[in-house]
Amino acid sequence: MPVRIFCFQLAFLCFPFFSVAQPPSFQSTMDSSGFYLLETIVNAEDEIALLFSKDWYGSSGILYTVPFGTSSGENQGFMARLADNSFRMHDAGHFGSKAIFCYKYQNGTSMPFMSAFVSIDMETGDYWAKTIDSVGGVCQIDMLSNGDILFLVDKDSHNFCAYRLDANGNVLSQSGFRLEDSFPDEFSQSVATDLAIGPNGDAYLLGYSTSNGVGSTKAFVSKMPTSGNVPIAKVIDGRFYQSMLFTDIGPLLINYDGVSSFPLSFNNILSAFGQNATLVQLDPDLNLVWAKEYYGENFSYKSAGIAKSPSGGLLMGHSTFGAYPAVLTELDGEGNILSQKGYPNYGPQMDILSDGSLLMSSQYSFGAGGSTTLRPVIAKTDPAGNIAGCSTLPTCLQSRDIEVQLSPLGIENYEATDTLEDIELEVAPVSFSFSEGCDFPPVPSPEFTFPDTLCRGDSATVANTNNRLANAHRWHLTGPGVDSVETDSFDFGFRFHAPGEYILEQAVWVLGCAYTFEKNITVLPGLEINITPEYICPEGPYEIGVSSGRNIETYLWNTGSTAASLPVAAPGLYSVQAGDGYCSARDSLEIKFLSDIIGSGSPIVLPEDTVVCEVHLPYVLDIGSAYSDVFFINSDTIYDGQYVLNDSGTYAVGTDIHGCWFSKKYGLETSACEAAIYLPNVFSPNGDGANDRFFPQGRDFEIVSLKIFDRWGGLQYDGRGAGAAWSPGGGAVQGLYLYRLVYRNLLTGLEGQLAGEVVVVR
Repeated sequence: MPVRIFCFQLAFLCFPFFSVAQPPSFQSTMDSSGFYLLETIVNAEDEIALLFSKDWYGSSGILYTVPFGTSSGENQGFMARLADNSFRMHDAGHFGSKAIFCYKYQNGTSMPFMSAFVSIDMETGDYWAKTIDSVGGVCQIDMLSNGDILFLVDKDSHNFCAYRLDANGNVLSQSGFRLEDSFPDEFSQSVATDLAIGPNGDAYLLGYSTSNGVGSTKAFVSKMPTSGNVPIAKVIDGRFYQSMLFTDIGPLLINYDGVSSFPLSFNNILSAFGQNATLVQLDPDLNLVWAKEYYGENFSYKSAGIAKSPSGGLLMGHSTFGAYPAVLTELDGEGNILSQKGYPNYGPQMDILSDGSLLMSSQYSFGAGGSTTLRPVIAKTDPAGNIAGCSTLPTCLQSRDIEVQLSPLGIENYEATDTLEDIELEVAPVSFSFSEGCDFPPVPSPEFTFPDTLCRGDSATVANTNNRLANAHRWHLTGPGVDSVETDSFDFGFRFHAPGEYILEQAVWVLGCAYTFEKNITVLPGLEINITPEYICPEGPYEIGVSSGRNIETYLWNTGSTAASLPVAAPGLYSVQAGDGYCSARDSLEIKFLSDIIGSGSPIVLPEDTVVCEVHLPYVLDIGSAYSDVFFINSDTIYDGQYVLNDSGTYAVGTDIHGCWFSKKYGLETSACEAAIYLPNVFSPNGDGANDRFFPQGRDFEIVSLKIFDRWGGLQYDGRGAGAAWSPGGGAVQGLYLYRLVYRNLLTGLEGQLAGEVVVVR
C-alpha cells in the first residue's frame, strides 16, 4: 500500500460495519477489475473497510468506501465526491462509529492545498464535511475514549493546530502548538505522520521536519498532555518514523524506510526504499527503552504494521516489494523474533488484528505464470498465521540491536484562531462483490535448464526459469578465465570461447531466504575431422568415410548423402559436414585411385628367388619400392630396405602405400655346397702319355697343396697351386703311396682336405 505522506489518496475512518460473520481466515479477490485499492482500514473491533478509486491518486475526486462485511459476495458502501473540487491526497485515518476521513483538496491545479474533514453515516448516507479556513497541510485524526474526535493539521513552518470535535462535527475546543526553533535554519517545514492518544488521554504526535523538500529530514516525537502538564518533544536521529503503537511500556515507533535523509519529493521518496524495518520502544516520557532493526538478505523494507500479541508480546507484519513480500513475525516484549511465516501478495498493505491475525491487502491479483491484474485482493490469516486452503512459506528475517539518539526539542502552545467551515459533498450508495480463492503465484525457484555440453564458440541461454517473482536473484558463472556475476537480468546467456568445465549457479531470494541451483557445463574443443582414405586401393573398398577423435553422429556429403560412408566411383573432390551432436566441422579432399598411380604391377621390388650355401646364411634380402620406404616381413618393420634371412623359406614382403596394402613373396633355398673332387686310386707314370700324372679333378675347388708319401712316410712330392700334379716318371717304384690334398671350396670359400692311397703300376 502506498504510504500516506506522499500518495494522492483518501484515508477513511470510523465505519459502522455490517454485521456479517467472516470466516477465521480467507483470501478474496474483487470481481471487478480496474479499481485501485487505496487503503484498507481496521477498527478496534477488527472490522475492515476498503477505499477504492478509478485512478491511482484519487485525483478524479471520486472515491468508494466499502465496509468489508463478507469475503464472498456483495459488500455495500458509498461513493463520495467533493463538489466543484478535486481530491488530491489523503493524509490519515481512524475508526469510530461513522466513516470519518481527512484529505487534501484544491479548487484548481494552481490553487494551494486545503485540508478537509468528513464524516459519513454508512447506513443512511448522511454526512457532514468541514474545511479549515486557511491553507492546511497534512492532517491526522484519532478518537478519544469518550467518542470525541481529535483533528490535527500542520500549518506553516513548525506550527500545528488541533481541533476537538464531537460526533456531529461541532468544535468543542481548539489549540495550537509549535516546535521551537531548535532545527537548523534550513529546516523550514514540519509535517505530522501519526497522531495517537495514550491510555491516560495524552496526545502523541509523530512527524518530521524537512528543509524545503530538498535536503535532510529529521524525525521528531512529541507528547501533549491533556492534564495541563508541559508538552515535551524530542528529535530522533537516524531514521524516518511513520506510525506509533502504545504498548504496556509506552509509544513504539515504526520507521518508514530506514533512511536518515528523506527529501519531500515523490521520486526521492520512491528511491529511498530498500532499507530495514526499525522498532523504537519509548517510555511515556519519550525516553529510549530499546531499539531493533529487522532485516533479511535481499529483503528490502517497504512497510510494517505492528500490534500487541494476545500472548503478551508483539506481532509485526513486515513487507517488501513484489509477489512474495509479506512476513508475519511474532516478537517478545523486547522485540526479539520468536516465530515467522511468509505469504504471497503483491505489494501489500499489512495490518495486525487484535487476535494476532494478519490482514493483507493488495492492488493486484495474480494470473497464469505470475502475471498481475488490477483486481484488489484481501487476505486474512487465523491467529496462528494460516489461511485455510492456502500455503505459507519459510522466511529468514533476523534482528539486531541498534543505537538511536534522542535529543530534546523545544515545544510551546499558542492560541489557534483558525475556524472550520462547512463544505458540500456528494454521497451515493455503491456495492462491490468479492470471490474467495487462494491467489498464489508460482513459488520462485532457482532451478533452470541449460545445455550440459556445448562446443567452443557456442552461445546458450537459460530456459524454464521461475525467478521473476523472487525478491532478488543472481547468476554466477565460473570456468576457464571466467568469473561472472549478473543480477539485473532474469535470463542468462553466454558465449563460451574456451573449452573446459564450467559451473552456472542461480541464487534466488524469497522472504529473506536464499535458494541455489547449479549446472555443470562441459565446453568441448572444436571438432576435427578428416575424410579417409585419400587413395582408393586397387582391390577396394571403393568408399570413403570420416575419421575423428570423437564419435560422429551426423554427416552431410557434397553429394547429398547423409550416410557415414560414401561410395566412390571415380576420383575427384569430395567434401563433408559432420557433427558429434555438439560441434560440427567441414573437410574436403581430392580422392585418388592408387591403381592410376602405380599401374598394374607390384610396387615392391625384390630379387629373384635365390639358392645360397648354408654357410652363407644369414642372407641379406634387398627390398625396394618407388612408393614406400617402409616394409614389413612377419612382425618386423624394415626401414632401410634390407632384411636378414636366417633360414630358407618363402617370405611375404608387405608395405602400406597411401593406406593400401601390397605384398610380394620371395623364396630362399639353401645347399650344403660341397665341391666335386675326384682322385684316381691307380695311375701308370710310364711316359706313354696316358695316365702319367696324379692330380685331383672335378669342379668348384682349387688346389692349395698336394703331397705324396711312400708307405714309410717319406715325402715323395709337395705341389702347390692350381698346377700341382705328381708326375714321377720312371723314378717311382711301383707300389702303394699315400696322398693328402688340401683344397679351397669355391662355393663356400672354405679349405678342405682329402687323404687316400694311390697305386703306381708300370
